[in-house]
Amino acid sequence: YGMVIDFSKVDIHEQPVLILKNTSGVPLGTLGAASNVIADIKYNEVSALDFNLPAYTDGVEVPNYNSVVGMRIIDLQDMGQFILMNPKETGNGVKRVKTCKAYSLEYEFTFKKITLQNGTYNFWNPVAPDDTILGIILDLMPSWSVGTVDSSLIGKYRTYEVSEENLYNFIKNTL
Repeated sequence: YGMVIDFSKVDIHEQPVLILKNTSGVPLGTLGAASNVIADIKYNEVSALDFNLPAYTDGVEVPNYNSVVGMRIIDLQDMGQFILMNPKETGNGVKRVKTCKAYSLEYEFTFKKITLQNGTYNFWNPVAPDDTILGIILDLMPSWSVGTVDSSLIGKYRTYEVSEENLYNFIKNTL
């Protein structure tokens, strides 16, 4: 369930636009000098984005080069947003390049752990969300919000006991 798009091999007139954003989503600028842009887009899994960014093109410093650091957001227009891992800078004294890898935003869930005492939990109650499973997840991930929850899941109870489980794995597997 996925597709790899190597934008250097796609017959398009313009390279995709990469927009650099800070963690709160405020745009810092575009990365027009990015090359070797490859998006590995997966359905229902974490997607990846790879690209290279030179420090200079034609002797001119590339805008935002120094701002391309780990945990910034890369917005690949019409494809999605990605969390930038720590770019690796290589250089030979004359030429410097950052090799960049970013993962789709849900990758952020792999940084958190969830612990639930043995008990029975309500999946979701929009009127009283606090002790529901989705409410507990939102406490761990305050920048995220609940979208549409199928009415058949509201008020459903299940028993869980987890200790320091990776939140992404909990959502994808245990839950």
